[in-house]
Amino acid sequence: MGEVSRRITESRSMLSAGDFVWVCREIADVAGNRNRLTMSRTNELILILPYVVERKRTDDLAHSIRDGRFHEQKYRLTQTKLQPVYLIESYGKGDWGIAEGALERAVCNTQIENGFLVQETLSIEETCAYLTFMTRHLKASYESKTIIGCRKADWTNFKDAGTDAEAHLMFFSDFNDFSVKKMNWKVKEMFARHLMRLKGLSVEKAYAIIQKYPTLDHLLRRTPMRE
Repeated sequence: MGEVSRRITESRSMLSAGDFVWVCREIADVAGNRNRLTMSRTNELILILPYVVERKRTDDLAHSIRDGRFHEQKYRLTQTKLQPVYLIESYGKGDWGIAEGALERAVCNTQIENGFLVQETLSIEETCAYLTFMTRHLKASYESKTIIGCRKADWTNFKDAGTDAEAHLMFFSDFNDFSVKKMNWKVKEMFARHLMRLKGLSVEKAYAIIQKYPTLDHLLRRTPMRE
């Protein structure tokens, strides 16, 4: 992308995974020769910073655990290859139809087993304050660097290779297109989703199983997938 004038903002575009992300986009220079780029899924000059935030009120978190959305959402967030942040906003107390301590265990497993960053807030005001802090922190971290755009398939190799002078960021279009919720699941993907419903079986463990046994039939027959 080169050294250009940039603006770092929260994205207001419809996201296919998560509730908040931050993007880096070019804005007009002093001479006014470049127009500010608007948010567009087809504009590859918009790059996404390496964090995706999933906001959950405690009542919604409980409902998602109960109906199974919790595991699916975590799986989709991990597939973005960004650093997921679980932003949990307090919303009173109640059992919400789940076992006592289930919320605490779910949050703990999300942090320890799935590697999510967890931020708890007590109100919508604290949630806004946290997002504001993150915006300022990311702006200070990236606005002076040379930003280099890369495809999602290559970003994993580059994300830890940044320096004080430059950073690689994924194209926003790659992030949003790849994360679109699938309607037609393959047998292997459905098997992984069912595995994640088992207590104590994380996304990483389910993925390791389907790499060797891609279907339930393979597992029952103890027949590893052939290379």
